[in-house]
Amino acid sequence: VTACCGATGSFAVQIAKAAGATIIGTVGSEDKVAVARRLGVDRVVQYKEEDLAAVLANEFPGGVDVAYDGVGGPLLGAICSHLKPRGTVLVVGSISQYP
Repeated sequence: VTACCGATGSFAVQIAKAAGATIIGTVGSEDKVAVARRLGVDRVVQYKEEDLAAVLANEFPGGVDVAYDGVGGPLLGAICSHLKPRGTVLVVGSISQYP
């Protein structure tokens, strides 16, 4: 879940957690790490400090089943590169493209 502390991202985290999913969530700042953990994110990726593609490749080598993206840009590229075959990406926005 990208932007996992935002309005729609936090909603997605809670729904996925209730369904029993392991949640990988991205945040853009250190102050959001604790918020993400309180929401139930299992692996918080501060994308300005860590490379999401590297985290996915190293820690989730089998890929991910479902991704929820509200950011777009390079984060979406990293997600798409690490989907399992027939995986699903829900694109709900592209804030990285906003002026």
